[in-house]
Amino acid sequence: RNKTVSKIYPNPISSQSVVDFYSARSGEISLSIYNQHGTALFTKNLFVEAGKTQLPLHQLKVLQLHNGVYFLQIKTGNTQIVERFVVLQ
Repeated sequence: RNKTVSKIYPNPISSQSVVDFYSARSGEISLSIYNQHGTALFTKNLFVEAGKTQLPLHQLKVLQLHNGVYFLQIKTGNTQIVERFVVLQ
């Protein structure tokens, strides 16, 4: 089973914020950032090994976003997780 669990911290985000996620299988994942209106702002595809992965959010260009509420979507195979995060600069 390909189970993915994720967490963004600290939230509201800062230059130190990361997303931690765990995947039971190795493979390609897609990370996308959406605004409150559901518009995709950024997508990055990565290959990850099974187990825990930690990705600094600045690699997803979140520090370029305006203040507001955003959503990070993580897709792996048939699994999709959405995490809410806040930008306050």
